[in-house]
Amino acid sequence: MAGPDGLVAAMTPEIKSLGLIPATGDEGKPAELRLAENQDKLLALPALPGATVPRLTAWEQLRVLRTRIVEAARDRDIRRILVTSSVVGEGKTLLSANLALSLSQLEDKRVLVVDADLRRPNLHHVFARSVEMGLNDLLANGPRWSQAVIPLHPRLDFLPCRPAAEQSVELLNRRRMKDFLEEAAAAYDLVVVDSAPLSPIADTQVLVRMVDAAILVVRSGVAPYPLARQSAALLEPKLLGVVLNGVERVTRRDYAYGYYAPHYQEENR
Repeated sequence: MAGPDGLVAAMTPEIKSLGLIPATGDEGKPAELRLAENQDKLLALPALPGATVPRLTAWEQLRVLRTRIVEAARDRDIRRILVTSSVVGEGKTLLSANLALSLSQLEDKRVLVVDADLRRPNLHHVFARSVEMGLNDLLANGPRWSQAVIPLHPRLDFLPCRPAAEQSVELLNRRRMKDFLEEAAAAYDLVVVDSAPLSPIADTQVLVRMVDAAILVVRSGVAPYPLARQSAALLEPKLLGVVLNGVERVTRRDYAYGYYAPHYQEENR
């Protein structure tokens, strides 16, 4: 049986799987992933039903993802990381929040997480924060971006967004967006950008030109396999890899020898 990289290898030989995030049974519930009261780590995710001991939790897999990203950032001088998906409902926003939180737990990393999904911003719901000023205000010749940043804890800041569907591509295409990302990369060790899905709008194709690397979130049963493959191609040459989200019935043996990739391909071809 093919390994977990089977799906990615079928897209292009150069793309790799960055990690598998197990299904928790509570997808779509932002409260699941809000900051703990001490704002140092995520609330514990429930154990994966059906997994054999030792269980693979979502948090363990996020640490694997974090390690791979930190190594890539060191090797390739990556500071600005875009997170996207093919369509709505694949979990890119919750992954962006968790990834930023996980990265900020490293003592030498200051992290900024940015909601750049101007059409459907949701990160403020994940972090349970109100939005008085957002990225879209700054792009529309507003005040400096630092004035809209919300501190979440000493090593993690958040730049929210308010909906701006009618002019999202125009706003993102402005010089101010490129300047903001450059300034943010100079002020923080890592900038995690939650972007809109690639289909059916052009917002993320504009943004990917301004970042150092991109991550594609793929959830089985949501985006058709050919669309996921097309999305990966659209992110080249910035694509760092694919995160397979909402994986069912994964054990350590399955992760090593491959359960998910062929299952995904059979469902979506």
